[in-house]
Amino acid sequence: MTREELKKVLEEIETLKGLIRKELGDEAFEERSVSSGASTLKNTLRRSIKSGEFKSTLLKISGSLDFTKSAIGSISQIVEKAREKINGESEKASDLSQIAAMGSAWFPMFLSLMQAPEFQNLTASMLANMLKDEAS
Repeated sequence: MTREELKKVLEEIETLKGLIRKELGDEAFEERSVSSGASTLKNTLRRSIKSGEFKSTLLKISGSLDFTKSAIGSISQIVEKAREKINGESEKASDLSQIAAMGSAWFPMFLSLMQAPEFQNLTASMLANMLKDEAS
């Protein structure tokens, strides 16, 4: 392990130690942990800025926001199309031709979506979260 990894592990251990002491009701420790918590936060922030991790995290957040903006735009368009269908503003198709069109267009598109690694990872994560024990 690198020195930075060891420092991070040590900080995690100290945090867990504080949580255990708090559960046990060690009031003297709680008073110390407030001041040490602030210094730990400062040190962590300083280290992450110095190493460039903070900038990297901000760039990741920025990318996520771009993705979220795109997703919200897509959802907005879907809602608008659904509104048009509900209000009868879209062209009417007979029920049989609409079902046939949906079957011929949606099934291949859904199969290709299922083959995408991103979709597989997302579905696997959702399934794992649904099946995860509550005690974990």
